Amino acid sequence: MKARHLDTETVRLEALRQYQILDTEPEEAYDNLAQLAAFLCGTPISLVNFIDENRQWFKAKVGLDVSEMPRSVGLSYLCQEQRNVVVVPDTLADEKLTSNSVVTGYPYIRFCAGVPLITPMGDMLGTLCVIDQIPRQISQKQIEALVALSRLVIDQLELRRHVAEVSQITEKLMAHEQAARTRITNLLESITDGFFALDKKWRFTYINGQAERLLQKTQNELLGKNIWEMFPEIIGTTFYCEYQRAILEQVSVEFEEFYLPQQCWLQVHAYPAKEGLSIYFQDVTERRRTAETLRERQERWQLALHGNNDGIWDWNLKTNEVFFSTQWKEMLGYKDHEVSNCWDEWTKRIHPDERDSVLQAFQDHFAKKTPFYVCEYRVQCQDGSYKWILDRGQALWDALGDVVRMVGSYTDITDRKRADEELKRQIIVIAIIC
Repeated sequence: MKARHLDTETVRLEALRQYQILDTEPEEAYDNLAQLAAFLCGTPISLVNFIDENRQWFKAKVGLDVSEMPRSVGLSYLCQEQRNVVVVPDTLADEKLTSNSVVTGYPYIRFCAGVPLITPMGDMLGTLCVIDQIPRQISQKQIEALVALSRLVIDQLELRRHVAEVSQITEKLMAHEQAARTRITNLLESITDGFFALDKKWRFTYINGQAERLLQKTQNELLGKNIWEMFPEIIGTTFYCEYQRAILEQVSVEFEEFYLPQQCWLQVHAYPAKEGLSIYFQDVTERRRTAETLRERQERWQLALHGNNDGIWDWNLKTNEVFFSTQWKEMLGYKDHEVSNCWDEWTKRIHPDERDSVLQAFQDHFAKKTPFYVCEYRVQCQDGSYKWILDRGQALWDALGDVVRMVGSYTDITDRKRADEELKRQIIVIAIIC
């Protein structure tokens, strides 16, 4: 058993390393999620916490003066052991916790609620937790909101990993003259981010179609031109300062800034190379508006899901009726009145090759073999075509241990699946050529 535990821990740590998140600078996206968690639960302390080999490192923190703690102290081990939501209303009421150093000393924890941060591959990387120095309770709605916020943390990690992968492949391809340039063009045109490349004299050497749309300028207008001459309004802004820093210090930079000409917020990742600078960016205006709406309405977990354009479903297992949100129906090409609230409306649309595995995933979650229900499968649309869906949910059990309700979300990942397949194909082609 001990050897098996060590193997599992080795795999977990390797998964954590792949995200390259440890010891990075603070990022607004993670800070906002920590602040949302604290505000939602009314606690003075909240953490986005990643569990390293010998320490707990805090990517984002509210109300705490330290950036990390030894792994041997604290209460994160409770979430890691159970791989589920853990709520401790009063640490002094649990004799196993009364002598813990974070209870007897700083930060003097009396209340703690933690949600495990579990990747799509099932690796538990850390926790999203809220802490107070007095005993308290939180509602089921607050717990569900924390779970929703934890998924947004994982979404941020996945975005980081995908951007890094694309950047590495980009740099490799650019070393292969014209043939490689053709392959990289195909790859960059397939991604959803805007992308452009600058040489050492700040001249555009490449701009993809998405960048043309976001910047409202064509390749013919930009190629060979100096960025500061074409966009003089950004001189002195964060765009200018961060691009200059990336080149001078030879470090990658990431930031969000308001782009005045198009009245939108852009999330930017810039990577220096010996040829110049590679810049990926996307319009995050809608995401920021959603975050603001979350603060104003205090319905954070629900609006976070809407902000991600997810379809919502709510299954009453006692009546076997399912509420499908309008977005859920529109995602598949239906109008609101065209889909009833019957369970069969869901299962009959699942691709026959995947229906059994999806239903088994439900049963495994109902049997508490998995902390969350997570499945990727194809669903038939009204026009007969299929979309790839990331389906996530969590069940609620009554006092007798019977499942009474399950709530979850539908996310269209068709584009991601296509991009993954294209990426695999590009890598195979590169491997053959190289």
